[in-house]
Amino acid sequence: MEASCRSILSLALRSRSHSALRKGHKCGIYALRNRAAAEALLHELGEVGPRFNRLPAAMGRVSLWGRVIENTGGWRAQLVYPYDLTLFGADESLTADLRRHYAVDVALG
Repeated sequence: MEASCRSILSLALRSRSHSALRKGHKCGIYALRNRAAAEALLHELGEVGPRFNRLPAAMGRVSLWGRVIENTGGWRAQLVYPYDLTLFGADESLTADLRRHYAVDVALG
């Protein structure tokens, strides 16, 4: 998966979007150092999924490459590829699609 930056302005003006990562932005795909930190962040997000008018969330192990920024809690990356995923707020259809697309284990959380 490749990250891109889509600010509110870029939703109206496609030319305003850019590839991630950009200094001073929060764009990118976030990876945390350990599972406990990821679970804490997932808890902070609250309810996710279409039923709550929000996108599903995913947690798993990934490889990072491209532009990568390290910080104290983990990393922000331009490109990631999963080893395995657990989806929250998703259905079996999305789970099956991701299994096929990435050829990795995908489970519902």
